[in-house]
Amino acid sequence: MVKSLAHPGGNVTGLTTRVSELAAKRLAVLKEFVPSASRVAALLNLSNLTSPSERRQIERAAKALGLQLVILDVSDAEKLGGALEEARRQGANALLINSEAVVIANRTTIIDFARKHRMPVMYSAREYVEAGGLVAYGVNYPHLYYRAASYVDKILKGAKPGDLPIGKPTKLNLVINVRAATALGIPIPSQLLLRADELIQ
Repeated sequence: MVKSLAHPGGNVTGLTTRVSELAAKRLAVLKEFVPSASRVAALLNLSNLTSPSERRQIERAAKALGLQLVILDVSDAEKLGGALEEARRQGANALLINSEAVVIANRTTIIDFARKHRMPVMYSAREYVEAGGLVAYGVNYPHLYYRAASYVDKILKGAKPGDLPIGKPTKLNLVINVRAATALGIPIPSQLLLRADELIQ
C-alpha cells in the first residue's frame, strides 16, 4: 500500500501497530514471569504475510532463552481448538499469543483453555488480561488513537498524506492480572511488578 513507512507517497498515511522484535520481547517477559517454562507453543496465522518474520523473531528468542518452541497454525477459527489441544499434547507448559484477528476474536476460548489446564499465557493486548488472561505486553492502542488525531489535524490544514511518515507505536504496556497469577499459583516477580503499567485485580 505504501512505498515505505518513512515516505508512504500516494494518498495514504497513518499509524502502524508493527514494532520490531515485539514478539521476541513478549517471549522474554514470559520466561521472566514463569522461569520454570521450558516448552512454549506460539499460535501464528501462517498464511499471514507477516508471520515468517514474526516466526523468525520467536525462534531466535526461544533459542537465546533456552526454550523449546512449538509453532502452531491458527489461520482460521476452526483450527484454534485443535491447535490448543496440540500444544498440550506436545507438552507445552506456556503459550504465546499474538495480535492476529483470529485469536483476538476467540480470546475467551484461549483464556478458558488456559484456566482449565492451568497454563500461563503471554498475550499481545490488554483486552485478554481484562477478560481474565495472565499477562500482556503490547501496543497501547488508546495512545495510537490520540496520535491519529494529530494526523487528521495536519491533513485538514493542507498536508499531503503521502508526505506524512507512517507512525510507529511509541508506548507499549505491560499489563498483569493479579487474580489470574494467584489462581495459577505463580508469584509475580518483583521486577515485573515495578515495570508493570497496570495491575488488574
